[in-house]
Amino acid sequence: MNYKIRWLPQASQDLHEVRDYLDKEAPDAASEIVRNIYESINNLVFMPYRCRIDYDNPEYRCLVILESYLAFYRVIGEIVEINYVRHASRDNKGLN
Repeated sequence: MNYKIRWLPQASQDLHEVRDYLDKEAPDAASEIVRNIYESINNLVFMPYRCRIDYDNPEYRCLVILESYLAFYRVIGEIVEINYVRHASRDNKGLN
C-alpha cells in the first residue's frame, strides 16, 4: 500500500523557515538540504511506520533527516500527515 502525504500549514511554514535560515547561513548548501528534507518526507509513502514514536510527543512519529532535522508526523488511515519540520537542536517538547 502506498500512503499519501499531507503537509499541514505549520510543516510547510517550518520548511520555509529552514530554507530562509539556510539561505543566510549556508547558501551553497541550502537547496540540497531542503531537497533532501522534502524527498525524505515524501519517501514516507512507502513505509510510514518505520520511524519511531517520539518519546516527548507520543502522538507523533519522528523521521530523522540528515542527522540534523526532524519531521514529526501522524499516520491517519492512508494519509501521512506532516505536522512539523524542525532542526534537531530545537526544543521539540510539547508540540501541539
